[in-house]
Amino acid sequence: MMHCIIGANILDRIVKCPGSVKPGNGSLAQHDYLNKGYTQNRIECNEAVVRGLAIDELAKNIIRVKSGMSEKSQHFCTPENEVDPTYYKPANLYASHMVKVANKVGKSFIDPMYDCSRYVKNLENCEFRVRFNPDFVAMPYTEKGTAFISELNTASNDDRNKMFQVICCAVGLIEYYPTIDGCMCEVFNPILEEVSVVKLSRAEIEAYRDDIIKPALDKLRDALDSDHVEEYRHNCSWCRHYCIFKDEGCQACRNSDEYIENTIDIDLNFKLCGVTREILDFYNSMF
Repeated sequence: MMHCIIGANILDRIVKCPGSVKPGNGSLAQHDYLNKGYTQNRIECNEAVVRGLAIDELAKNIIRVKSGMSEKSQHFCTPENEVDPTYYKPANLYASHMVKVANKVGKSFIDPMYDCSRYVKNLENCEFRVRFNPDFVAMPYTEKGTAFISELNTASNDDRNKMFQVICCAVGLIEYYPTIDGCMCEVFNPILEEVSVVKLSRAEIEAYRDDIIKPALDKLRDALDSDHVEEYRHNCSWCRHYCIFKDEGCQACRNSDEYIENTIDIDLNFKLCGVTREILDFYNSMF
């Protein structure tokens, strides 16, 4: 038996290359027992990723402290990170922004989990778990109207299509909150001090789900059920740095006529150091 745990952070890769997922050994139950319910869900092991995870955790701990929550997470961030300005400055920038959003919108959540495993059926020899967990969510106390979803990004570029990750999270959110009629999706990069925002209606989010996400998961399932999985591996933006098969010398990637366009049209993109009254008014009007 094998298993696949699929998060929003790899959906862009699955859309572009359905054959790029490597299943883990054992059932999901065995995985949960061995990992005690916690997994380092990443395919790269490099300094930039480890640093980003520490900043992410530190930012959320700052939010917890400012919001009066007692429990803090301590998986990635070290005491040395907490006093290092290259860590705590971007963490505090993101945390301060999220606290302001929470005060403006209503109730808020750190790392909520939306299980969408029903989007893909298990194979005889492989179990699937699909879970989308955004960094931060805020919504009105009535759970009606517009929800706010944010992802922290510490990368120097957007080669991983971060906004699509946020939209995957929006798909999970509207499944759990039937009275939410749209989502304001945000990518906040405290390193570049850049913010990107797009607002989508419930119907638009459902279209991403039905036209892009579910078909991608179907193709992933087909790839893992095929004797020729290499036919599902395509050249894409993930190949150079993030291919999980690179260490095995994978030469199977090929050009595909089945390219799916999932680039997001951004409504607002701005630098924090250049925020004008016009930008601020437009941003506030999106809530």
